[in-house]
Amino acid sequence: MMETNETKSLFPWISGAAVILLGVTVVALFMSDHRPEPGTAFRFDVAGFQERSKADGIYEETGNLPLPLERPTAAAPGAEGTFFAAARDKIIHLNPDGSVLQEFAVSGVPRCLVSGNENRLYAGVDGHIEVWSLGGDLLESWQPAGEKSWLTSLLLHEENLYSADAGLRCVLRYDLSGALLQRIGEKDAGRDIPGLIVPTPFLDIAVDPLGAFWTTNPGRHGLESYRPDGELLSAWYRPAMGTAGFCGCSNPAHIAFLPDGTLVTAEHGLSRVKLYSPDQQFLMMVAGPETFGESPGMMLPQDQEPAIRDLLVDEKRRILVLDAKKAQLRIFEKKKGMP
Repeated sequence: MMETNETKSLFPWISGAAVILLGVTVVALFMSDHRPEPGTAFRFDVAGFQERSKADGIYEETGNLPLPLERPTAAAPGAEGTFFAAARDKIIHLNPDGSVLQEFAVSGVPRCLVSGNENRLYAGVDGHIEVWSLGGDLLESWQPAGEKSWLTSLLLHEENLYSADAGLRCVLRYDLSGALLQRIGEKDAGRDIPGLIVPTPFLDIAVDPLGAFWTTNPGRHGLESYRPDGELLSAWYRPAMGTAGFCGCSNPAHIAFLPDGTLVTAEHGLSRVKLYSPDQQFLMMVAGPETFGESPGMMLPQDQEPAIRDLLVDEKRRILVLDAKKAQLRIFEKKKGMP
């Protein structure tokens, strides 16, 4: 078809109008407050699970200890009913009534604490372990096990210090002089060890009343038990969105044991504190999302800072939850008259 002069003269105008129209459309899309919401599959909406995760009413919150800390990161029981708590650049030692006994000036973020014999306190500060006297003196600083170390839990057991390292995705066993003896939980097909999956910086360790050592495997949504030499003894996993299981990308986030062997777990993302029997059967919900200000229908940002930053069981069988948003150690006890 032959191109006429009229067609040639119209082409620049048509092209210009198209460019202007495209520009107006793009600006309108960016400026409009009425852009369509993402589809259901793309929304992080856990309203239904929040509603079904309400506490069972057997435990109640009986008190709390306000902490003079901004965004606390760790807590641990001390001797004679005292507690330790930490935040960036600081560790505090608290009386049972919450008054401060001692402050420790730390360089970094202590994300885990454990008190030991000889009046010593061990702190996982970023990627290394520090040893402090209860008078506030730094006694030792151990070398990190690797460049990516990120310590999230400490445990003293049978003259060993265990450290959960979320960055290296394993548990480190030290003697009390700081010598690294064992790396536990790394994938080893020859020993039938599946390997710890740690998508987020939550990895916790605990010892049950019979002396068995446990670590969470948060990416597999369960727990594993090991010998000190790294041999896997047992494992159980509960990946599920219901109350009896663990949901999200990495849960449980925290664990502890009651004296009768009952396991206490805490989750992040959907904040829940639950109990499991020694044979891994779900027992009850101690505290649900509503306890931590997460109401049904609330849209939870995926990068939210978790409310629960630590979980303790004290000598009185009380469950203590470190609530970072409220800067409190919140105390939960079974209601009187409950079996």
